[in-house]
Amino acid sequence: MTNSSRVTIFTDGACKGNPGRGGWAAVLIRNGVQQVICGGEPRTTNNRMELMAAIKGLEAAAIATHPVQEFVLYTDSQYLVNTMTKGWKRNANLDLWERLDRLVKTRQVTWKWVRGHNGTPGNELADTIASREAGLVGSDPSAPAAPSSGEAPKTARAKPSSRSLRRPRRSRL
Repeated sequence: MTNSSRVTIFTDGACKGNPGRGGWAAVLIRNGVQQVICGGEPRTTNNRMELMAAIKGLEAAAIATHPVQEFVLYTDSQYLVNTMTKGWKRNANLDLWERLDRLVKTRQVTWKWVRGHNGTPGNELADTIASREAGLVGSDPSAPAAPSSGEAPKTARAKPSSRSLRRPRRSRL
């Protein structure tokens, strides 16, 4: 099988509160061209957004690239990967699991777990966009924008200052 028949998909879901406002994102890469899709829901859970990202990514890739023979889907959700590859029990989100099962029945999907926030460009981009969709990232103009093509922006998590970790001083009276 040639690489031209493969679509790589990076997915992520995020939630502000659980349940709360949620966002999902999928970064599709085929023949060196990157496509980003995203969305959200006003009241949902993080696990639903992880599933929705995979569903929407697979749907978008299938619509845009006939005939795609192989999909490689990367996610930082062990819930998603282990349910699809190790048969973890499905107690919730049965509607989304059914949708996902219908999609993978007619596609060859390789599920790959990637550690979140570990510098994998596709995962970092999906995380940034899903977080914005969930309202976790403000409209800071200095925040990196989602690129239309090329490499994903480097993201950094702010560390608390040493001052914020100190105990408050007691005043002397």
